[in-house]
Amino acid sequence: MLKKLALTLSLACSLLWCLGWASNVLVEYANDGLMPVRTEICQDYAGIPVRFDAIHACEIPSTHLRWLDDWIDMGNTVASPGDFAIETARFCALFASLSLIGFGITRLDKKS
Repeated sequence: MLKKLALTLSLACSLLWCLGWASNVLVEYANDGLMPVRTEICQDYAGIPVRFDAIHACEIPSTHLRWLDDWIDMGNTVASPGDFAIETARFCALFASLSLIGFGITRLDKKS
């Protein structure tokens, strides 16, 4: 039972990671290879340059898929919903891995 739950959780983690990655790729593709960042956040971090590193650029009126871009202010960085999905999937995968390890240890205890 625990093994099936851990494997199902592992699959869910993988799907969540793929969804986060795909949403980041989609917004970058829609915006010519750049990840838009909310204008208010750009003002705080970069003094409103058009592009402030190799991937990120401030939103402009023609920005597509704004709800998927980097708009979550994390204090010293910004994140997108896709970033949150990826980080949640990483935590989920860690939990699933520990569950499988626990299942293996429990099984070894029963055999001895």
